[in-house]
Amino acid sequence: MGRCSSCRRKTLFFCFTNREFVCLNCVFQPRYELSVVRSYKDWIQDPTYPETVRCPFSGRELRHGDDILRLPPPDLRVVSAAALLEYLRANFGANTAPAGFLNQHLPYGVVPDPADDSAVAMRLRKFLMAAGYGAAVAVAAANVDGVEGARGRASSSGGGGSAVQRGEVEDIESQTKAAARKTLLPGAHPSSQTLRRDDGDDKERKIRQQKIRKFLNLLGRSTEVLPLNHAHGRPNRRSRRLCGLLLLLTVILLLSSGGYWMLRGGGGEVGRRTLEQLRNAGQSASWSTLSAADAHIPAAA
Repeated sequence: MGRCSSCRRKTLFFCFTNREFVCLNCVFQPRYELSVVRSYKDWIQDPTYPETVRCPFSGRELRHGDDILRLPPPDLRVVSAAALLEYLRANFGANTAPAGFLNQHLPYGVVPDPADDSAVAMRLRKFLMAAGYGAAVAVAAANVDGVEGARGRASSSGGGGSAVQRGEVEDIESQTKAAARKTLLPGAHPSSQTLRRDDGDDKERKIRQQKIRKFLNLLGRSTEVLPLNHAHGRPNRRSRRLCGLLLLLTVILLLSSGGYWMLRGGGGEVGRRTLEQLRNAGQSASWSTLSAADAHIPAAA
C-alpha cells in the first residue's frame, strides 16, 4: 500500500506506465488516462505491460480524448464506452443480475461495488443507468447490509476517496487492534470473544497467582517419582536395599555411641570398673608387645 502521487490518499493500485501509486479518483487524469493500472502486488509479480492500449472488446487502439471507461477493480482495464455498450446489448438483457455479467471477458463483472464511491465506480454507474441496466445497479445496492450501506452513503456524501480502499484499511486496522486487546479465556470456545482483564491492572491478583504457581511447582517437584524397572521387567530393589543398609548403619552407630557413654560413666560403678579393666588390659598388652619386640633385637657388637 502506498499514497497516490496526485492526491496523497492511501491506495492499493499502481500505475505500470509511470511507476507510481495512483488512486481510483485520479485514474482519469490525462497522465493516467490510458495507463495500465493494477494492484501493486501484480506489478511486483510481473511489471511488463503492452505499450499500445487497445479496447478488449473492439480491438481498436485507444487515444486521448476518447469516451473511455475503466472496468471495476481489481480489473481496471481501459475500454471504449461504445464498444462496451455494444457488447452488453449483444450478450445481456436489461434485467440481468449483477452476478450474471460474470464471464471470461468480464471476470469481475461490470457492476461496481455499491460501497465504492470512486470516480471509476461513479462513471460506470452513470453509464449503466443510461444504457438501460439500472436494475442491476439497484439490485447490487439492495443486497448490501445495513452497516455497509450506511458506511457507503456516509462516504459518498462526504466525497473524495474510495470507500472500498478505506474500508479495507479500516478493517485491517480494527482487526489488528482487536487482536491486541482481546484474548480468549483458557478453555473458551474460539467464537466467544470474551474480554479478559489484564493481570497487570490488578496487582493483588497478580501476586496471588504468582504464589499459587510457586506452590504448585514446588508440590509437583516434591511428588515426582520416576519408576525404576529392571531391564528384564523385574522391579529394581536397589533403592530398598540401600535404605535398609543405611538404617542398619544408623542403628549400629546409635548403639555404639550409647555403649561408649555408658562405659565412660553413664553406667555407674559397674561402668567405671569395666573401663579400668579395659585400660589395664590395654597396658599389659602394650608391655608384652614391647618385650617381644626387644627379644628379637640383636645385641650390639
